Amino acid sequence: MFCRKFLTATAVAIVSFVGATNSFAGNAKAETLNGRSIYVYAPANIEKNKPLLISCHGMNQDAAYQSNQARWEDIADTARFTVVYPNGINKGWDLGSDKDINLMKDIINEMSKRYQIDLSRVYLSGFSMGGMFTYYAMGKMADKIAAFAPVSGYMMGGPGKAQRPVPIIHHHGTSDDVVTYSNVMTHINAYKNQFNCPANPSETKTFPANSKSEMWGPCDGGVSVKLVTLGGKGHWHSNDDAVVHTSKSIWNFIKNYTLDGPADAVEPEPQKPFNGRAIAIPGKVEAEDFDIPGVGRNADGSTNQSYSVGTSENKGDSDYRKDTPVSIYKKATGNIIGYNAEGNWYEYTVDVEADGEYTVYAAVASANNTSSFQLSMDGKEISEKISVPAAKAGEDNYDDYNKVKFDVKLSKGQHILRLTVTGAWFDIDYMTFVAKGEADPEPIKTTTEDPEKCGAAAEKCDDTPDAIGSRIVLQGSDSRSYGVYSLTGAFLGKVLPKKPGVYMVRTGNALKIIRVNK
Repeated sequence: MFCRKFLTATAVAIVSFVGATNSFAGNAKAETLNGRSIYVYAPANIEKNKPLLISCHGMNQDAAYQSNQARWEDIADTARFTVVYPNGINKGWDLGSDKDINLMKDIINEMSKRYQIDLSRVYLSGFSMGGMFTYYAMGKMADKIAAFAPVSGYMMGGPGKAQRPVPIIHHHGTSDDVVTYSNVMTHINAYKNQFNCPANPSETKTFPANSKSEMWGPCDGGVSVKLVTLGGKGHWHSNDDAVVHTSKSIWNFIKNYTLDGPADAVEPEPQKPFNGRAIAIPGKVEAEDFDIPGVGRNADGSTNQSYSVGTSENKGDSDYRKDTPVSIYKKATGNIIGYNAEGNWYEYTVDVEADGEYTVYAAVASANNTSSFQLSMDGKEISEKISVPAAKAGEDNYDDYNKVKFDVKLSKGQHILRLTVTGAWFDIDYMTFVAKGEADPEPIKTTTEDPEKCGAAAEKCDDTPDAIGSRIVLQGSDSRSYGVYSLTGAFLGKVLPKKPGVYMVRTGNALKIIRVNK
């Protein structure tokens, strides 16, 4: 309610301010992303693994206006990063739900696909209500944003709680009569306390016109909180090089941070196989055994992250890898990854035995017909988007697993395999890689009441395709062989029953008796 009253009261002031300047979008190009309007600027021939900055306009303003006042394009050309100016719905920002948070995530995903941005160096800034949204996003998507830069804006209902210690640089004019300067320190102090920052500034600089900057740090996670006070400035984005140029000041601060912390303080460490050694192919890749993430960025700008999920909260009910935000659940077959939002990805260090084509059997479950995933290896796609079938038992059923089958071509040696969620909301248990054309070593069990398959005496029997059931029926000159695998998916051999009788089959550490009838 308080925020609504504030917005109503200040709308006239902001409207009159906007009207004084013509809309201008520099060289940024207008386009539509998932039904939302955005302006995008990327320097010519932008290299891979460069940062992304998202700049949000004020209330009753728009992306073109924000481009005109912030002029990020000028800095992006020399510093080499991509800029996106999104348009808020009805020229405002959603401060109560995830509608605009999801837009920010869509922007990040799209720029990643288009320009291969460095996902550890995504920055968010905003003016006025855009600044309020910047603070709001600290509590919603701090796992996606490396540093935050609000300008002339803060949450009117009081400071929120950030998901993690984050770098903050806040610019504000002392003569701002729309979002007053008097409440700025309330927010700065709140985040200083949350992040365990030093009580006194670690750095203070003075500028002309009674302007100054104060920085508190290092705080938890190596971050800092910085306030730039603009003496005599009002409710605007300062482009005054004689005092402080807001955009240049922001960039000189945020460029020092990645999602891993201060950029110059992180010694790169590569990701590592979860169980200490690469997963063998042919073999079984358990979804929950994604690599242990490394830290920092490599010389080529690439990161050492081994997974990316759309939330910092682990929603799973398993204690397995509880220290990660990946939602792992307990199922009858063991641990699985659930709560898979579009854009999530997981990486696995694998060791491919030989060049060639392989068949993949993936155990998946979904309650809808729009779920899908895709595999890539060392950054190159090796599969199409693989659709996940909906459970037959109806909505909200993630216990009814299906197998999806597809072929991939792999090269011998050690590689990084990535599974990317391309259609949301499905669970995945594991993927089994076998030589192309080989049968699924762990087919989903099914049963039948067909007397021709079960025999007259049985009411129900195993009807799993190519499974070794309790009974095999030879059909004339039946010469089918049956693969035998260990519980870890390792191929042990084949059994070829030549004549009726009772056979003992060893599978892993277990023995199974089967009867062969004519």
